[in-house]
Amino acid sequence: MSFTSADLAVLDRAIAASELTVEIAGRKVTFDNFDGLKKRRDFVAAQLAEASRPTGSFRYRFTTARGD
Repeated sequence: MSFTSADLAVLDRAIAASELTVEIAGRKVTFDNFDGLKKRRDFVAAQLAEASRPTGSFRYRFTTARGD
């Protein structure tokens, strides 16, 4: 499941308002406690951070300027 920054904002607003029920990615979720809500927020933030990292390989070519 891929998350968006809007999902993260919903979780942040819920934490700020001390609400345990949120709607994320089209699903309504009620957490048992505040700790569960914070753990989900951290999970979503980590997923977004990982998705924003560049992937692939990079090739560097180093040259020197020598006077002949």
